[in-house]
Amino acid sequence: MAKANEIYGGGNYLKAADLQGKRHTVVIDTWEVAESQFGKQIVLGFEGKDKKFSLNKTNARMITNLLGTDDTDEWVGKAITLRPDKTQNPDGAMVDCIRVDFELPEQPARGMGAHAAASFSGLSGSDDDIPF
Repeated sequence: MAKANEIYGGGNYLKAADLQGKRHTVVIDTWEVAESQFGKQIVLGFEGKDKKFSLNKTNARMITNLLGTDDTDEWVGKAITLRPDKTQNPDGAMVDCIRVDFELPEQPARGMGAHAAASFSGLSGSDDDIPF
């Protein structure tokens, strides 16, 4: 028996199934601009995580509002929470998606290294077991 999430769950980009139905607080490590089928998009990397997160406009605006800046350089080192959600695609079907949560989590102390920041209060626990 094949499982769809095992077949389509790979790749370099974070998918809703990777969240395993839970919220996950992550620290932004890197950003870049990449071309996609939707045009230019901001792609975030997270400390201690392999997969990158391609932002749609809704998630980019949420991060801008939460952090009080649209300067992506200022996003690096900041914590955000990702949560699974549903959205309607252009065909009208409800599909899984990832949203940036509307509440800003506790922020890591400035000057912490990647390893220390990933384990500060609020980021430790079961999130370390998530394979993204």
